[in-house]
Amino acid sequence: MHGIAFFCVSIAAAIDDRLVAAAVIDPVSGDEFSADLAHAYLNGHILSPTARPEQARANLMTDYPGAESLVADGPLALELLGGWIHDFATVRRKVSAALALAHVAAGWCDATIGFDTKVWDVAAGAHLVRMAGGSYTGLGYGTQFAADHLCPGFIAQGPGADYPSLSQAAQRMHARRSARSAI
Repeated sequence: MHGIAFFCVSIAAAIDDRLVAAAVIDPVSGDEFSADLAHAYLNGHILSPTARPEQARANLMTDYPGAESLVADGPLALELLGGWIHDFATVRRKVSAALALAHVAAGWCDATIGFDTKVWDVAAGAHLVRMAGGSYTGLGYGTQFAADHLCPGFIAQGPGADYPSLSQAAQRMHARRSARSAI
């Protein structure tokens, strides 16, 4: 859109809600990210990203907040974005959760967070991140899901990363979404 080529093809395979294989293809760069139950790969080579830097030196990729989120979440949306801009070295806004997750798996991005996603947005990327040694946490906002890649939100971080701004944002969003659903 508008000449910004950040999109992909994303496919995941699950057995009984357990992810077993994934592929994310970036048709612009030609990169092929894939994962089985042993490893994550980039163009056939095993991915082994190094430990991520502390939060103040890390980069974050997110598509939050979008226009709908600004309406639904009100001032909280801008507060969260402002907090991330303050807390991280860089914040990149891209609109492909699958490709952002693939970039975390490759070690090109330190973390990504998303709200209001669908399983087809995140399943392949969730498997890639985990098989590359990172962490993927689904955000269900109080609803139980069979697997965390089925949740409507997520936090993904590279190996060894634990960024407080992201868990705090998840807690605030959980409180907001829970209060809104109780009305």
